[in-house]
Amino acid sequence: MLLKLALFFGALVWLIINRVDGKAADYPFTKFKYGLLIVLAPLVVTAAVVQLLYFLNLKSDVITSCCSRMFVPEGGGVEADLASLEPNLALWLLFGGLAVMAVLAALALKFRVVQMIYGIASIVFFIISIAAIVSVISPYIYAQPHHHCPFCVIKPEYGYIGYWLYLPLFTATGFGIAAGLLSLRPALNSQGLDFNKTLQRQILISFGLFAIFGLVSLIAIWKSNLML
Repeated sequence: MLLKLALFFGALVWLIINRVDGKAADYPFTKFKYGLLIVLAPLVVTAAVVQLLYFLNLKSDVITSCCSRMFVPEGGGVEADLASLEPNLALWLLFGGLAVMAVLAALALKFRVVQMIYGIASIVFFIISIAAIVSVISPYIYAQPHHHCPFCVIKPEYGYIGYWLYLPLFTATGFGIAAGLLSLRPALNSQGLDFNKTLQRQILISFGLFAIFGLVSLIAIWKSNLML
């Protein structure tokens, strides 16, 4: 799953950079984007090999637990650590982090150096958001304090709310990372491309989607019958 996440963000960032490059008549990011593609190629192969090995080594005669059993505080591993995060702390980190992202987005519209910081902060906020989904938002959606699975939220019985959480969150993170990477390049005056406005637009899109994720999280908590 971690390899798939890395591949998703790498591919999304490449597509964004490729779109920006295609807007300029002189294609200023051609070397940069194909260098990034060379970096992504081994990741694609590695993810495919690991997935193939996973399927080849599945034991069909072994009964497995529901995915919700992985995300319990009493278990072991990263899943248990996320599930055991104290709910109030998780919510403070989530909405405090969203406020920090708002400040960084506002500053990034004016200061070039903050754009790189925003890209890094997008990754950090993504991790915080996933932790909050597992530890507190999922139980609110299920109205069950011990059900922490982050996958069941995309099921129809929960109104597919998981898609409204994950699509904005993942896309916002991708745009944030892309803006951070592009900010490392010197300012360009390419024909047909206003580089600074392009970076500002990506940051606005990124934070707008982060805000949607935060709003959906609030709605999920408000509509829940669970009291944590």
